[in-house]
Amino acid sequence: MNIPAWHIVGWPAVDLSIEQWTGLSGFQLVGHSSRLDEEGRRSGSTLWAAKAAAGRVGLAWEWCELQSNVVVMSDPMSIMSNVVLRDEERKTNEFERILHLNNAVYQLPWQKRLAFVIQARDDEEVALPLAAG
Repeated sequence: MNIPAWHIVGWPAVDLSIEQWTGLSGFQLVGHSSRLDEEGRRSGSTLWAAKAAAGRVGLAWEWCELQSNVVVMSDPMSIMSNVVLRDEERKTNEFERILHLNNAVYQLPWQKRLAFVIQARDDEEVALPLAAG
């Protein structure tokens, strides 16, 4: 299943404590998109999701390819998520929240996984015209 990353804006908010958030595991790639620029480099978006007791939590962000099979986040301050984080006393502010979201992205094998998906797509795109000829 390939869910467009921007769909996350319609997901219900999931309220988690920071402790619950840091203990959350099992994020899986559920969506991605890519496009080529004039120089042949790819860019796109990716969506990862995990199940928490309070509901499905998603992380989505834009990425770009620096060179073949080397991808980075386009803007680490622009991670989209439906998670609402709370510490013991209050809801975190946006700067605190983005720090926790970035820490989660950092722990994901997203670059390796995305490079694999891109390479597989390139192999398919190359193989089909040759097979048709």
